[in-house]
Amino acid sequence: MNFKTLFLLFAFLALALPAFPAEFDNLLEKGEFFNEKGSAYASDAVKTLEQAKEVDPARAKTDARFVAAVAKAYSGVFRYSEAYMAIEELDKAGKGNEKTAALMDFLLNETGAGRLRLINAVPYAGLTGSIEPLNEARLDVSARKAVDKLRQYLSRPRELGPGGLTLMIPEGKYKITFSAPIDDRDTHFVELEIWAGDQLEQRLVSLYPEPKTVKILPGNRTVSFSWPLLEGAASYRLLRKRAATQWEVRYEGDKDAFLDADVPLGETVSYRLYSLDKDGLPLAFADLQAWAMSPVSSAAIAASIESDLTATVSWELPGGTLDRLVLLMKSETEEKTLFDLRGEEIVRAGEVSEGPLTLKPAEQAIKFRIEAWLDGAAAPSALAETILPVPPQVARIEGISEEVQPDRVTIEWSTFPRDALAQGYAIYVTGMKGIIGELVARVDNAHAREFSYVPKVELADNAQLRHFVLPYVGDRFLVMPAEFEASAEKPQIPFEKRARGGRTAIGDIALAWDPYPEATRYIVRVGEKEMIIGEIYLELSGLQTKLMGRESKIRVFALTGDRQEVPILSVDLKYEHYPRE
Repeated sequence: MNFKTLFLLFAFLALALPAFPAEFDNLLEKGEFFNEKGSAYASDAVKTLEQAKEVDPARAKTDARFVAAVAKAYSGVFRYSEAYMAIEELDKAGKGNEKTAALMDFLLNETGAGRLRLINAVPYAGLTGSIEPLNEARLDVSARKAVDKLRQYLSRPRELGPGGLTLMIPEGKYKITFSAPIDDRDTHFVELEIWAGDQLEQRLVSLYPEPKTVKILPGNRTVSFSWPLLEGAASYRLLRKRAATQWEVRYEGDKDAFLDADVPLGETVSYRLYSLDKDGLPLAFADLQAWAMSPVSSAAIAASIESDLTATVSWELPGGTLDRLVLLMKSETEEKTLFDLRGEEIVRAGEVSEGPLTLKPAEQAIKFRIEAWLDGAAAPSALAETILPVPPQVARIEGISEEVQPDRVTIEWSTFPRDALAQGYAIYVTGMKGIIGELVARVDNAHAREFSYVPKVELADNAQLRHFVLPYVGDRFLVMPAEFEASAEKPQIPFEKRARGGRTAIGDIALAWDPYPEATRYIVRVGEKEMIIGEIYLELSGLQTKLMGRESKIRVFALTGDRQEVPILSVDLKYEHYPRE
């Protein structure tokens, strides 16, 4: 690297590096020089030292030499407040020295001024003010100059926060006006009398929090508030005011949220939120406006028939004020209230079940109506209706089809009318001669049109089965197979004769009973099995198998023309009492 290159590099560094330290020190020395020349050069000292402050603001706050110089210069031109604030800020940083302490003593004891401390709980940017003496004639020349400098100081916008701001004010009576309020009545001025050595304090009451930062949620005759906490606040007070009424306290405590109840409808309500100090004095306040929700103005309702023949009614209400919710049901034969809810019981979206419904031979219609009420209203604020068509009961079963596989049997059927309903369907498969068959299952589904089951034993590929589907409601069958009629005929070969002759296999028990005059057929239940037969005679086998157990309860019922069951015969068998070889 040659000499020319080094020269250019040093020249570049000299231009690139700031000259703050040297320039700041030069201006500081110049300001001190003016200070030494006496008060006649105080304004020159202020001007020079303020230039140094612009060069390096951070150093100007913490350099004790500079602060001592600028405080002395400010004092020389009667700018006592600025001198005081410079020394105070230096002392807070722990960098004060004997010179700054001596200057502070001069300000407090030899200027004839008292101190007014301004405090604001919330940082306030752009604070301005003015000061006017109320007895200007009593002020001497120095005091008048100090007031004039203070007036200039207040006219310049500055920030005021919890750290405060101290004004050095000559003895006298003054009216001091601020751009920020000093109380919740929007007062912006204070009149005071101050004496030398006084330490007064004036708190400005900020407009805090900003209304947009307060979360306000209208509710059912309620308004919910939540607000940002204020550092230094010990508690909060929320007031409410309606038109032509006085302010009333709605909340006072240390929480940052409140739910106001009994909020009037149809009007905007004024609120005022105070942030209070530990003595209960206001630090800040905010004016808010809120309102409760408007009355519920619409509603929705729907109804459907479930598989258990119950009607499910669902409803939904939008947001809005509501005091009472009523659900009504009206059919051809009755009208009743399904619920009448108030207050916290109210459910804005839900469903209820009603039933089971009573089926009839013809289609019927049921009307459901939901009503939203306000207390004292002559009519509901919102209502909705729905009509639920209830199909007729099954008149007959049509079109039974079967799909038989070795390990599964599927039955499908249709009804007349096509959309007819029953509480369920009993599925039978043909068995012994003269018997409709064994009960396969009961399908408790009003809408069922199909059923599958696994046979007890694997079926042959060409197995032929015949099924019967019997709709029912409760214990009553709605239809019966037309092929079978109840009969009083006895078997051609009585049980006793076959037992003696051994001509055919006989069952474990033979039952016979007198015919029931109104019977169309008979139901025989053995344990959990069920059969329907047309005779008044029955032989049962396999009662001692493991499948049936050692005890058998046999019940016989007559089915009447109106599908009712009438008890005919009851037998409880316990084979340990009747040993067989």
